[in-house]
Amino acid sequence: MKVIAELGSNWKIKEDCFSAIKIAAKARANAIKFQMFTAKELYGVDSPRIQGELPREWVEELAIECGNSGIEFMCTGFSPNGYSFLNKYVNTHKIASAELHAPDILIQVNKFKKPVYLSTGGATIKEILSALEMLQDCSVTVFFCVADYPARIIDFRRMLELKEALAGPNGPKFGYSDHSIDVLNIPKLAKQAGAWVIEKHVNFGCFTDTPDAPHAINAEELALMVKNLNDKSTIHDSEMLCNQKMKRIWKRRYIHLPDGTWGWFRPIVF
Repeated sequence: MKVIAELGSNWKIKEDCFSAIKIAAKARANAIKFQMFTAKELYGVDSPRIQGELPREWVEELAIECGNSGIEFMCTGFSPNGYSFLNKYVNTHKIASAELHAPDILIQVNKFKKPVYLSTGGATIKEILSALEMLQDCSVTVFFCVADYPARIIDFRRMLELKEALAGPNGPKFGYSDHSIDVLNIPKLAKQAGAWVIEKHVNFGCFTDTPDAPHAINAEELALMVKNLNDKSTIHDSEMLCNQKMKRIWKRRYIHLPDGTWGWFRPIVF
């Protein structure tokens, strides 16, 4: 099972990105993914730098750091020029669901003939088939994706429908781009539905004011998710992560004693 830690906009300074690489590697994620864009590429207008806008001059350094840390470097380009720039640094291209409808991007990425992860969001089967036609020289993994941030309603019957509709001798493999904050059940359901790779947003800096913060998990949760996907014996780890022992203590009812002290309330069991 391949796990991609999607850093997205959850960083403030360059050191945050380098730190995230080490943390993701320690959590045993297989890859860490960045986003390289400008306001011009996203919105078609020139504007001051926006949150999460990864400078191009950082890319080579980040790719080298990933190599040194034993984790795959990934980055979404958001424009034909962006993907061309990134091509020498990545083994696999990730295309966001918003770019599934961008022929110029798909045609450019197809020229590289590298593996592609294609998020589908709310795209129709016809739109996905059209995108796959433009990526015919690439090995494509179609990502089931609920484009809500965070995603609260996730129905894997949709993923099964995609698999059935796109099945064939040259049909794509399937993955899941997860915008929920669940780390145990949703990723496991995705694996059971046939996903061989899962992308999960991460927030290692505990940022609350970044665009991707509401649908991101922390380092401990990422490590637990990776372990759960590869090892069945995680229930005790999850209890420790949620600090259930302390919660059992602090959530108990208690009574004040006549001497001014207090003690635990012990209900009588009949």
